Amino acid sequence: MIWVFGASGAIGQAMLAKADAEGVESVGFFRKSVQESSATYTIVVGDLLDESKLSSAIEQALDHGLPDQILIATGLLHNDEFQPEKTFKTMTEAQLLASFRVNTVLPGLIVKHCIASLPKRHALNIGILSARIGSISDNRMGGWHSYRASKAALNMLVKNYALEFTNKYPNTHIIALQPGTTDSALSKPFQSLLPDGQLQTPQETAEYLWKLLASDLKDVSGELIDFQGQIIAP
Repeated sequence: MIWVFGASGAIGQAMLAKADAEGVESVGFFRKSVQESSATYTIVVGDLLDESKLSSAIEQALDHGLPDQILIATGLLHNDEFQPEKTFKTMTEAQLLASFRVNTVLPGLIVKHCIASLPKRHALNIGILSARIGSISDNRMGGWHSYRASKAALNMLVKNYALEFTNKYPNTHIIALQPGTTDSALSKPFQSLLPDGQLQTPQETAEYLWKLLASDLKDVSGELIDFQGQIIAP
């Protein structure tokens, strides 16, 4: 079974469809009610940052069985109020806080409550969508300050979790995933700038991520890994 958080997004939807095609049961966690979904089971959480609601949603999911994989496909790059900063001069407290809340705090809390609710030695692979530009050593252009910083913090959090899991939850492995540039609402404003052939469909991305999450992650737990399985230096 796979659990997908951020199930209403393009990648989340595609992963649920992939699970359905593979005959694997799935639980999709949604912020709002949905009329159609490929998920075997749907759970409406509301505000995922509300820890009581998040914990309750996870308990509901456990009624359907234990997950073998968890994908956290939440993320924020832009919204109706702001776009990625091209210069520090446009950076605001509101944008920084919003980015960290969604890109760092939220996945951290999801993992916290999932692990707390599962048997200690249960075998589990966790993947959290991150970004190559969250790699400090790979940063060549600057800009996009809030997004870069929040994803860099997420990558550190994943590493921290992996180190703690080694002794306390030896069969749980966690990675940050760079999914590739996918045709989604997140990438839509920037797609015209992409080289030909770089934009992936959500279905293509789901194929890559599915293969990664189904593999043995023991030796790469804690790493930022791209959609082709390559480790990205922090």
